[in-house]
Amino acid sequence: MCELASERLTALLPGEPGRCESILEADLANVNALLHPPGMICNAGWIEATDGDFGFYAQGTSPAVAGVMEAIDRERLALAQRLAVRADPFPELFAQLGLVDPVEAGPDAYSAVHASWLIHPIRAPAALDHRYLHEDVGWGLVPWMQLAEAVHCPTPTINSLINLASAINRLDYSRQGLTLGRMGLHASAVSSKAPAVG
Repeated sequence: MCELASERLTALLPGEPGRCESILEADLANVNALLHPPGMICNAGWIEATDGDFGFYAQGTSPAVAGVMEAIDRERLALAQRLAVRADPFPELFAQLGLVDPVEAGPDAYSAVHASWLIHPIRAPAALDHRYLHEDVGWGLVPWMQLAEAVHCPTPTINSLINLASAINRLDYSRQGLTLGRMGLHASAVSSKAPAVG
């Protein structure tokens, strides 16, 4: 079935579509969870003051915001290693998705985002009650936090962003988001799949 799906996808989207070995690998390649929560939370005042009248990526990804993205990325890569799942660093992932030329991606999040002319025209959301938080925190960061807790992998930046997004939108994303229970997983089952630490 996977081979047939891959053939059909390749026919529709010629090139070299990537293939994941597991659903965890696909989940940990969620670039929106890396991009959107830091951009929304770190620029919250600017979004409210201007109704989003600025370039979300081109202007909103300052070196400080990119630093938060990189902190998330380090935690994501550590989680992937703990789960024995393949994951590429943000600049490589960004290039694989066709959002930036691999030659121009640069070594860090700031360089990769600012080299991506494709996303530069995108304006910021007009409000914080937006899918960039609802989806990318609740269905992006929350699963990573829950998986990390199950395998005892610290994710302080991810946890902090979830808490800040919850305060901003007055929603408990850690409960209302995509929890292990909603994914049909139990912490013991996840931790038993992870290699022993030591």
